[in-house]
Amino acid sequence: MVLHRIYDFTVELLENSNLTFQFKGPLLSGMDMLVTVDPANIHYMLSSNFLNYNKGPEFKEVFDVFKDVIFNVDAELWYNSRKAAEGILRHQGFPRVSMSTTRSKLKNGLVPVFDHFAKEGMILNLQDVFRRFTFDTSMVLITGSDPTSLSIDMPENEVDKALTEAIEGILYRHVKPRFLWKLQRWMGLGIEKKMLEADDIFYRVCAKYISAKREEVRLQGINHQSPSGEAGRDTIASALTWFFWILSENPNVTAKIRQEINKNMPKSKTGQEKSSLDPNELNKMVYLYGALPEDRATSQSYSSHEARA
Repeated sequence: MVLHRIYDFTVELLENSNLTFQFKGPLLSGMDMLVTVDPANIHYMLSSNFLNYNKGPEFKEVFDVFKDVIFNVDAELWYNSRKAAEGILRHQGFPRVSMSTTRSKLKNGLVPVFDHFAKEGMILNLQDVFRRFTFDTSMVLITGSDPTSLSIDMPENEVDKALTEAIEGILYRHVKPRFLWKLQRWMGLGIEKKMLEADDIFYRVCAKYISAKREEVRLQGINHQSPSGEAGRDTIASALTWFFWILSENPNVTAKIRQEINKNMPKSKTGQEKSSLDPNELNKMVYLYGALPEDRATSQSYSSHEARA
């Protein structure tokens, strides 16, 4: 196996092991896992018998920087978090707000950044751009405020940086013996120190937004509720990055998508395509919808559910 074939190697391994295998990590590393992409197994664990697969206190301790977010809790806490999120996502006004937020960020954030880098002939980190896009739109929906991390000057985003370092720290906790990373956390050393700093940043930023929202409600009587968390940050950014890369490698697909846009998107009086996120217009993009699942199949060579052995 070579590193640049890691995804291909994993797919081959899964195919040769009936889509499920047990991974045994180094002694004391906490890396013993059951890896599966079998649809029947995934449905059994995540749907029909989900309540039988509690994460447990060890899982929560490893992911402690995320406190009591929905993917970090069990039983009643999980159920209450899910019901709260469902109530917001199913609210009749949520699709309208979500569409308006995305349209605004496309017009005032993503397109100007693409135009600027294209005119300057500069190299662009697509995944960073899409992470900023996802972060900004998520924060608008969650807090009502736009951090504008996606702009031409690409400012440093302390929350995004803290989240990246927290995820890196969690990865190291899976590799290191438990007693070692606990000792580092107690002493405030290495990556554990960065996780403590990330925790402080999350707390401070959340407190700032909550305080601002309370003041807004007090002054204007606005009733604003939004689901907490930014779970889609990396998955959405990765999927979009892979999609654009695949388009660059398949110009015939790009040409067909352009042809579909020219055919179905409304045009202005000057003949230019008008930006539209109207679901009725987007539903006509049959070829684009077909291309996106292919992207997901490529960018996520496998979708695995990990269970501690």
